[in-house]
Parts: sequence; structure tokens; C-alpha cells
Amino acid sequence: MTGRDEHDPIDKLDQHNDDRTGLPLPTSAAPSAEVANAGPLPASPVEELHADPAFYFPAIPIAPARAISAPASRALASGDDLLDYVRDPPRQPSPKPAHRIALPDDLDPELFIKPLPPAPNRPVSPPLSAITRADRLTESLRPEPSEADSPFEQYPAPDFPITPFAPFNAPLHAEGVQDQSTPPGAPSFPRAPLRENVEWVGIDAPNFRLQPEPVTRIPNFGHLGILLAIASIGFVIAGLVVRLVFHFHLWGVTTIAQATDNIHYTLLSMAVLYVSSFAIAFFFFPRLWERPFFAALQWNAPSARRHFWLLFSGAAFCFVLAMVDELIIPGPTNAPIDKMFSNTSAAWLLFAFGVTVAPFFEEMTFRGFLLPALCTAIDWGVSKRNHQPPPPLGPNGYPQWSLPAMIVGSLLTSLPFAAMHADQIAHSIGPLILLYCVSLVLCFARLATRSLAASTLLHATYNFLLFFMMLVGTGGFKHLDKM
Repeated sequence: MTGRDEHDPIDKLDQHNDDRTGLPLPTSAAPSAEVANAGPLPASPVEELHADPAFYFPAIPIAPARAISAPASRALASGDDLLDYVRDPPRQPSPKPAHRIALPDDLDPELFIKPLPPAPNRPVSPPLSAITRADRLTESLRPEPSEADSPFEQYPAPDFPITPFAPFNAPLHAEGVQDQSTPPGAPSFPRAPLRENVEWVGIDAPNFRLQPEPVTRIPNFGHLGILLAIASIGFVIAGLVVRLVFHFHLWGVTTIAQATDNIHYTLLSMAVLYVSSFAIAFFFFPRLWERPFFAALQWNAPSARRHFWLLFSGAAFCFVLAMVDELIIPGPTNAPIDKMFSNTSAAWLLFAFGVTVAPFFEEMTFRGFLLPALCTAIDWGVSKRNHQPPPPLGPNGYPQWSLPAMIVGSLLTSLPFAAMHADQIAHSIGPLILLYCVSLVLCFARLATRSLAASTLLHATYNFLLFFMMLVGTGGFKHLDKM
């Protein structure tokens, strides 16, 4: 049989047809007398092959000692055509395969034909590369090393059916991916511990991130620097407005010296500075942060309403502290702040400005920008020094700080807050200490309630108590000499 393999079933079928007729008989032709008298035809090689049960499962072991190669088991487990595997078995790269797995006697051949039933819903193992899974399986089956070991040594198969793994690149708990882990009762292999901060490279890298990208914490020192730049623009605008007002000699002011001591010019310049700076920041920062202005600064007015009486108690505590400070370390009698109360109208202007405008903008600057920026910077520096991640963001995306960062941040924030009022009190040590302690109480209210509105309300209430005491003591600002 030239060009044909006598062991190939298809070649046997072709040769048998050639030997019997050479050409297929027409369906309408009647058999001749010789063929009709010849009796039953002998069985063809294909019929003999079909009668052999081994034809349907040629790779299924019949005896316990029978073993199949690892490529064969993979072909059978993946559902490849058995006949194709018999006709064209895969060529081994070496005469001795690297691994051969002996299948147990009680293995059901239907496992290689029918699809495996879905395993119960168990947590899917973390995605690892194919090389890592293969190495783990190999190491778990490897016996104790010896001098006789070689790369082609055969290892015994585990005492459980081998089931295919889940896709190697499937993400953890991916939707639509069924768990195909080891069936119940099978021994568990040791798992390598998950390592964080692992950079996955190559084609087997999983399609998910172990750590999210760093998120910008709001506000930080960069945002504080932008606010200072905006405040410098506000200074320029305030100077232009004051010069324009001075040009028209409003409030009877004709000289620069008179404008410096006039309460109207002083409050006007401060109001223009605060309002212009706030207007620019209110329209600029939401576009930078992609969040509303007050939401990013954690204004949180509902928290201030819930803690109203606690905040009022804090303001009362600061008021009592001011009375004690005045008794122990009294301030100067002719401080610049006292000169502003030159007449009744000036006193009422200071009353309104000190209870509304000043607390709002001071709290926005010191407890809205400076305090969070200091706490974030302190935690960032400590985390870099200790090689640890900083505290995570809160549930609403707000930054969270450690207790040491909040303490140090409050101490540092109170320094510029007291220094800003130093000129008004003639740099007196007693009022400076009082202002520093009041600032610490305001920082505590801001951090404890997570609300900038809470510290603003406490600040305004404290100022109101001070002005109300002066209002009562001077008879409605009619006897300012009694201050």
C-alpha cells in the first residue's frame, strides 16, 4: 500500500473500498448473480475498529499502570476532538516528556467529554500569572530534592481529579467569572502571600490596579499659595478703591494722615480686600478642584446647627477667658483698636463688621485653608519618613489626619492668627496670649465637628459677646469714655 499507513483507520477504509469494488455502486443497479451468491461480505477494518470499545476512548487508561502525558491530559481536559488526537498525536519536543500524570482507577471518562458542572460560589483566588500558577503546582508536587533529580523526572499525580483553572487574567471577583477551584475534599496547596505595591508587567498582567492613583487632598499648600496670590490682587483692588474714594474727599478726609486714622477708610479697605479676594477664589477654586467651593472646604452647616449649644458654650468659655486675661495681664489703655471707637457710628460699624464680615473671612483663611494644609503636610512628611502611606481619605473624599498632625497644625495655625491682630493691641503680651488660646479653641471646633461653619459660628458668637459687653457698659455706645 504505497503512501498509506496500515495502522491509520482512514487509510484502511480507503484500501478496503479499493479492494472490494474500486468504484461505488450506483444505488439503482441490481447486484449481479455472482455477488448475490457470494454470501455475506467480510467485515471491513473500519467495522472491526468500531466494534472495539477502545476506539471511542483511546486515551482513557484501562489499567492502573497506564499513564498519559501532560499534553494529552490538557487536550482531553480542554475538550479537543479525541479522534483528531488519536490520528495526529502531538509531537513531544524530547523523547522523554517532562511530566507524565498517572490517572487513578476510579476516574470517570465522562469528565473528558461532558462539560464540568459549575463549582459552588466560592471566593475566586487572586489573579496570578500562568507562570506563577504552574510553578506553584509544580512545587507542591515536587518531592524532596536529591542528586538524582533531573528536569525530566516524572512525578506522581495528585489523588483528585484535575479541573481547569479560572482565566489567569480574570480580575478578583469579576462579574460573570465562575469559580473553578479545586472540588471539595481535595488537598489545598500553599498560596503565596499577596504583596502590595507590586508592579505587574508583561502580557499576563491583571487588568486591575492593586492601589488607586493618588488623589489630591483639598486644600494643600499649593492651594494656600494660590489664595495668597489672590489676596495680593485683593490688596491692589482695595488700594485703588481707597484712592478713588480719597480723590472725592468722602467723609471729610483731605489728607493721607486723616485717611489712615478714619474708621470708614479702614473698614472700607478691609471690606474690599476680603470681598474681592473671596469673589476671585469663589470662581477660581471650583474649576481647579472640580468641586463646589464650600463643599471642598468642608463648610458642613448641618453639623454647626447640631452642635449649636456646644459652640455657644465654647464662645462663653473664650469670653470668660478674656475676662480673666484682662484681670491678670491687662492690655494697654490707648491701643489702636480703642481709637477706632471714636464716636457712636464708628462703634456700630465695628460691631457689625466684627460679628459678620471679619469672622467669616478670617475663618475661611486660617481654618479653611491654612489648618488643613498644615495637617496634610505634617502627615505627608511623617509618612515619607516612615515609608508608610498617609491616612486615607474619608467616605466623602475629605482628608483625614492623625491626632499629632491636628495638634501641631492647630499650634502652628494660631501663631499667624494672633500675629495678624498684634498691631490692633499694640503688641501687648496679655491680649496676644488670649488671641492664641482663642485660636486653639476655634481649631478644636473646626476639627472636632468637621465643619468650617462651626468655627465661624463660634468666632462670631465670641465677638458678639465682647461687643455686647461694651454695648451694655457704654450705654449703647453713648459713653465711650467708660470703655
